[in-house]
Amino acid sequence: MRELGDYHHFRKDSVGQDDRVARCEQRVVEILLSSSLGESERDSSVVFELKHHHSTAQFARVLARKRGLPIDACTVGALLHDIYVVTSGRYADHAHLGAPIAEAILDDIGGFT
Repeated sequence: MRELGDYHHFRKDSVGQDDRVARCEQRVVEILLSSSLGESERDSSVVFELKHHHSTAQFARVLARKRGLPIDACTVGALLHDIYVVTSGRYADHAHLGAPIAEAILDDIGGFT
């Protein structure tokens, strides 16, 4: 068991460069929490997006383990699947519009091919 001090609790300066899943999750949460969009400008509330973001990542981890797939890649894919909604507040054509945003985040995090 790791010492309590080893857990980063998503403190920006404590998340290791090699923990690409935590860095991705942290980035999505930061985008949501720092958004200047008001609730009335979003198709869903920030609270819903935070809950959806977390639960989708958890389901991806479980399914990846069950199916023998790479857990990191599956989890990060789930974290970024609604990145356009996270940034714009809108669902219309969000899959296509979110691809370049997701790619930029993946490039910035590093470790993905």
